[in-house]
Amino acid sequence: MHILRIDGRLVWVRREVQVTQSVFERISLSHFGRSSAFLTRFLQQAIDARANRESDALSVYIPNPFHGGDWMRARLGSRRPLASVVLKAGLAETLLGDLQRFYRARDRYAELGIPGGAAICCTVRRVRARLRWSRRWRLSCGSMSAP
Repeated sequence: MHILRIDGRLVWVRREVQVTQSVFERISLSHFGRSSAFLTRFLQQAIDARANRESDALSVYIPNPFHGGDWMRARLGSRRPLASVVLKAGLAETLLGDLQRFYRARDRYAELGIPGGAAICCTVRRVRARLRWSRRWRLSCGSMSAP
């Protein structure tokens, strides 16, 4: 347990980690008072600060090996211009068109009851096929690795 002073108030922070077939982590914040407004405001400020810090960053997600169906961020990187990626002539425009069609069809996927992850996997398969990575690279819905 840790005790912090935040905006002149004492806040108790407790972290619990349970490791079984999956990893479960819980962080509890406590303070003296009857209203939770202080902690709610503090957590919202933390969320906003992180979102601002990562707003221009590229997040790469992979399937969580500890909890099926969840995704975890593998890394956070800088965005780079599409023109800096070396591809065959016309391929970048084709991939960009595929992705734009995918994003325009989000509502359609929802109407059909297709979860976002399944739709993304379909798009990943199209990208893999267009790049002809089937022999040399394995590109799955969440990871890319050399054979």
